[in-house]
Amino acid sequence: MKTARGMILLILMFLLTTVSVGWAQESLSRIWMRAGFPSNLNQSAISPDGLVAIAGGGITVPLVRKDDGLVAREIRIPAGYGSANSVAFSADGSHLAIGTNLGAVWIMRVADGAPVRVVYPFVTAINSVAFSPDMQYLACASTCCNAVQVIRLSDGALVRTLLSAYASKVAFSSDGTRLLTAGHYHIRLWQFPEGTLLLSLPTTDQTFNSAVAAALSPDGQHITGNFATPRQLRLWRATDGALLGYAIYTVSPMSDVHFTRDGTQIVSAHEDAILVWDATNLTVAQNIPFAALHLAMAHDGVHFVTTNRRFAHLWRLVDVLPTQELSSFVNRIDDIAYAPNGEVLVSISSSSLRVWDARSGELLAGSSTFGETVAVSPDTSLIAVGGYTLGIGLYNWRTRQWINKWSTSPYLRQLEFSPDGSKLGAAIGNRAVFYPLDTYTPFAVNRSNPVMGVRWVDSQRCLILDSAGNLVLWNLTENRLERSLSLSSGASGVTITPQRHMALVNLTTYLAVVRLPDLTLVRLLTGAPANLLSAQLTPNGRYAVAGDAAGRIIVWRVSDGAIVLQDTREIGAQPEVAINRVAVAPSGDTLAYARSDANLVVARNPFPPEDVNGDGCVDDADLLTVLMGFGANNPDADVNGDGIVDDADLIAVLMVFGSNCD
Repeated sequence: MKTARGMILLILMFLLTTVSVGWAQESLSRIWMRAGFPSNLNQSAISPDGLVAIAGGGITVPLVRKDDGLVAREIRIPAGYGSANSVAFSADGSHLAIGTNLGAVWIMRVADGAPVRVVYPFVTAINSVAFSPDMQYLACASTCCNAVQVIRLSDGALVRTLLSAYASKVAFSSDGTRLLTAGHYHIRLWQFPEGTLLLSLPTTDQTFNSAVAAALSPDGQHITGNFATPRQLRLWRATDGALLGYAIYTVSPMSDVHFTRDGTQIVSAHEDAILVWDATNLTVAQNIPFAALHLAMAHDGVHFVTTNRRFAHLWRLVDVLPTQELSSFVNRIDDIAYAPNGEVLVSISSSSLRVWDARSGELLAGSSTFGETVAVSPDTSLIAVGGYTLGIGLYNWRTRQWINKWSTSPYLRQLEFSPDGSKLGAAIGNRAVFYPLDTYTPFAVNRSNPVMGVRWVDSQRCLILDSAGNLVLWNLTENRLERSLSLSSGASGVTITPQRHMALVNLTTYLAVVRLPDLTLVRLLTGAPANLLSAQLTPNGRYAVAGDAAGRIIVWRVSDGAIVLQDTREIGAQPEVAINRVAVAPSGDTLAYARSDANLVVARNPFPPEDVNGDGCVDDADLLTVLMGFGANNPDADVNGDGIVDDADLIAVLMVFGSNCD
């Protein structure tokens, strides 16, 4: 009956499929991306349509949508001109100015990331940039001599030098007739474009240390600012410089300050707090104990963005609650892993654990912890986190609680739960260590070389790989070696398909595909242009996906060993960029990868699981393969991985019939 129903569905769907649309692609199609940075975050800016540009010490500036925290596109400045230190949008949001740490300013078109102009106003870091409202001029502040320069954008000519000392901030009034600067000992207001000095604050003989923060009110009537010492927020009348009031604060020194869009409040950033002030009487309305070094106010008047050394956050002004994490990682992401059901993606770095909705990229949970490797339990509730010095921790991401933590020997490289979730395997030093999760009493298998990976074939047997390329199948119940396969030295890791019928061994310069459980070498995958840092098979074992040390994502077809895709899009994201982790979703329809500058990307698998015969095209040969395996437990034909070849697999193939066919 089941076979008959499947045949009927096959015939009906095939008749309805009158046109096969063929396509091919040279790069992966991104679904979502989360921003990361190679070093500490510096500044952010918000466009009128809600794109947040974040300067984070690299040559790539992500444009992050404030509503969902996902990267809309990336702006890259050419290598050799320094890294992004300051950013500003034009009034209409069409252009982005990026000031670098080497004194260059790039004007970039937001729509396509194309460079429009580069100017060199300084030889030292650009601390602040600002477009004039009419987009005719750009003001730049630097740490060096001639510290505020005004550039004419039409030809890049220097038209004005306003200071001869350190400057930390430049900002235009909303009508463009005045320019505010903050720097060495003073906050100054200038007539623009004439460059006539209107005010120098403070107006008294009192001397303060460097002015580190200043802002003009939206109506241009008031100036607020702060000096390195004393710790006071001050408010002046912009017409004559009269001091209207000041307030002492006790948190760490102020690093940035802004008026809200309606001018009724002032927000200040501190290394240990965010303060929201009443602009009329300078009383603190909100004191949020959260590190913030830079502020950017959204055009909607409802939100603002803070950046500190590691994170960028979107806040709701009315109650000063964070609504979106706009960046999550600095330096690198050490490991990523899909949950067995494919619904969540987990990432770990030296500072934070994050759990993402694998489909949408929404942040579901997180913890301020560090580690180098992660694994997700079969029921998807527990995350095992481990590291060289951390030991092992079990985190329930649904309850946001740590279940247990215990120390281990150094050099913990990889973790994996057993298929039934009762045990945890770990590669630690020269041992494969197994922890029953009811007693946590370890059982170890000693090897002569460092153990690079432990993967469960079933609940009683494990693959163990050492650095010399020795792959063994170990029976834990009987504590004996069942099979072994000797590959070459330089082994760095092993992964396994969800159905545990194929394994992929990373041998640094090439890959080895191994059939399980007999440990038969199926094929060597060669031709990688650079060292391979991470690799995984698709669930059906038809393709191998790897990331290399030069920034490529490479896909091999296992049947003939051919490289069928080399995605080079990430090359140039930084002067030196690598793909240090890849992971394929259990369904096989998507894959994730971590760039070495801490960006996390999820993309569509260009070779979907419906291509069951692995020839790169979903066609009648795939339908025939599924039909011939109908009713059996055949991993090669089980498209959806539910353990049985049935009508669901036939329909899955028919729904994408013609994909990747020329």
